[in-house]
Amino acid sequence: DVDKFVLPKGWQLKRASIAKICEHIVDLLPAEFRDVSYHWQLSSSAGVFDRTTVSAHFWFWLAKPVPDTALKAWARHVNSAAGVGLIDESLFQHVQAHYTAAPIFTGMPDPFPIRSGLVIRKLDSVDLQLPPPDVAIYTPNPATKASLGTGESQGFDYFMSRIGDHEGGDGFHRPIIQAAASYVAEKGADGTDVQVLHSTIKQRVLAADASKHSSNDVADRASDAQIGSAIASALRKYGNVASQRRKSRRIEGLAPHFKGDFQDVATIQRSLDAILDTVF
Repeated sequence: DVDKFVLPKGWQLKRASIAKICEHIVDLLPAEFRDVSYHWQLSSSAGVFDRTTVSAHFWFWLAKPVPDTALKAWARHVNSAAGVGLIDESLFQHVQAHYTAAPIFTGMPDPFPIRSGLVIRKLDSVDLQLPPPDVAIYTPNPATKASLGTGESQGFDYFMSRIGDHEGGDGFHRPIIQAAASYVAEKGADGTDVQVLHSTIKQRVLAADASKHSSNDVADRASDAQIGSAIASALRKYGNVASQRRKSRRIEGLAPHFKGDFQDVATIQRSLDAILDTVF
């Protein structure tokens, strides 16, 4: 999955440019993908809000099965090497829903009546080259706290630490969005000081290692429009998450609706895997 990938300057997502954009994205993948056939599909929101970005799904047939944990590590490795959040790593987990149906538009025409297709190339499958298992994935020092941080390993501090081209960094586009979303989800709309959050993210962007990006790219990422858009989107999507979480409380004296004893996580995981094996 490619989520809100920023197109090169001057490019726009149009019917006539879909093929060129797909080829551009695939060319950014590791070398083993270059001559492999693939199926592409634009997301439901493609072309509706912003034609300078693209969200799309790409299907490649793998030469051998690869588990989700290895695919997630692979996606992080590829994003780090590319210096940009190219692959949406959240795809590679059991609980992630994958919506593939074509959208239905009411009150407006579908900007892309044809939004999927098959590209035939020399090879039928990808011999995926996984990173060595000892490749370290950067995690922040829990003793280091940003002024707005939550202190959680996957919270605001973590995503702020991923901004930039340093080792363990994830470029600029994706971690900025993730940092804004993480903070808003934790604090809620009422607890979010937009100006302070905006200023904090901007300072981090301007101070980050930008060895793989031009000065114009960094200026664009640090602009009020880019950061403001990320915060506004986070407020729309996650502004009420904190209040919903607070409402979810255990009620003392109420018997559980399920039957049986509690089980440890490993036992539950094995049960779920067995169920999934019968389905797939």
